[in-house]
Amino acid sequence: MAYLYKGFDTNGILVVKGILSLGIGNSNRVQGDWNLQVVKLRPSRKLDPQIGSGKLAGEIHDSKISLNLNPGWFDNNVRLNGQVTATNISGEWGYYGFAGKIVGGKFEAAKK
Repeated sequence: MAYLYKGFDTNGILVVKGILSLGIGNSNRVQGDWNLQVVKLRPSRKLDPQIGSGKLAGEIHDSKISLNLNPGWFDNNVRLNGQVTATNISGEWGYYGFAGKIVGGKFEAAKK
């Protein structure tokens, strides 16, 4: 299932947009692809690991979803944690390194 993705910084400014393609397996595992581009980048923001395209992995339980845009990496991860409805997913994204969360914001993804 394809979703139109929008990522916002902590001030609510749109900084990233693109497509998330999600497939949900029998065991609540989620796999798919992402393709995201910068909309607006401030010099103080680090968005690199969520720019371009790649594979994603995660889990869904009830109406909560957790996705990792860089599965298999121990740092340099972008994680999405959100609430799933019949028409969209919304929640928070975060860019994490070894030291913890580097930057984050909110996101919304509407079914295409």
